[in-house]
Amino acid sequence: MSVIMEKNWSLREEVDLIESDSRLTKVPTIIAVVPIHNGLPAVLNCVQSIYDQKSSSYRLIVIVVDDGSTDASISELKKQFSDVHIIQGDGSLWWTGAIDKGSRVALELGADYVFWINHDDILEPHSLERLLNVASKEKHIIACSVVIKANDPTFALCGYSLRYMRWYIQPLLVSQKEARMEKFRKFCDLNGGHGILIPKSLFNRPHMLRPHLFPHYAGDFDFYFQARRSGFKALMVGGAVIRNEASSSGLLSGFRIQEMSQIIPYLTSPRSLGNLRDRPLLALLNFPLGLNFIWAFLLILAPLGSVLFFPFRKNRNSL
Repeated sequence: MSVIMEKNWSLREEVDLIESDSRLTKVPTIIAVVPIHNGLPAVLNCVQSIYDQKSSSYRLIVIVVDDGSTDASISELKKQFSDVHIIQGDGSLWWTGAIDKGSRVALELGADYVFWINHDDILEPHSLERLLNVASKEKHIIACSVVIKANDPTFALCGYSLRYMRWYIQPLLVSQKEARMEKFRKFCDLNGGHGILIPKSLFNRPHMLRPHLFPHYAGDFDFYFQARRSGFKALMVGGAVIRNEASSSGLLSGFRIQEMSQIIPYLTSPRSLGNLRDRPLLALLNFPLGLNFIWAFLLILAPLGSVLFFPFRKNRNSL
């Protein structure tokens, strides 16, 4: 795996200045980590929305982890954002590896908080400050943005709750009006990486991210299971809002299978919802003993069922 930190010396010098000045001003340093693989123009909009969060109550650095982009994402980022810092990967990091590498670099450079955000997210004004207000007052909290999907005009996603006796997770939905209220708070069991503020103390625990086990899909859920074991809770913060396009997540769904050639990627790709390895492994390692084997079996059966009934769906759609 080849990873190169571009603008390394300027970033180190910048952090040295921050650490020196912070002794006088006592404001925290937030380092945002944005994992990307292609994604123009979304990545430019995402990074701009982060820089728009600049405030006198904290210092902000942006790191983009580029996992082998083949479009013009990096050249355009350098052109439009002179302060952005880039970690260069070779395509083998995937989401979990990219976010892990970026977080490690952020901690080495003195981050008090690491802020995760995906490249297809837009952070609404004042969201980061609202997350920090909560995170700085509450111990053992991961402060999370509420997520408004582009294709949903009514509800906001506030993470997921575990429901072992039904389907294993249930989305927590509230009205967008309620989610935008600054007093709104809601705990969740699991969440994604859409605009979450993580205190550096959580990373003192080993194996918070396990890219060798979950390179892409399920890497975020596994992180929250590890955080729960370490005594941390995920708290959704009203008024801290992510708008998500989800236009280039790349996740494959069984309902999108239209050709025989799509079946193998659906069952094996790290970017697939039907991956026969990752979701069953997530259950085996994190669910309560006994239920973990049951759910692992069900999570293998579900994508195989989608493949089995694919010809019937295809014939029905052709009518």
